[in-house]
Amino acid sequence: MIDNEQGAKFSITLSPGIATLTAAGNFPSSKELLAAADAALYHSKRNGRNQHTSYDSIQAA
Repeated sequence: MIDNEQGAKFSITLSPGIATLTAAGNFPSSKELLAAADAALYHSKRNGRNQHTSYDSIQAA
C-alpha cells in the first residue's frame, strides 16, 4: 500500500510478459520478440493480473 501526499492509499500491481532471445535465435526479428512479450503480458492480465508469464509457458500450454 502506498500513501500519496493527500493521504489516499493505493496499491500497484505488476504483470510483466517475458520473452527471451536465445543463442539459437528463437525469434527472427525484434518485432517478433516484442510480439511474444506482449502476448505473455496479456496472458498474465487475463489470468488474474499481478503475476508474470513467460512466452515459453504459454506456447507449451
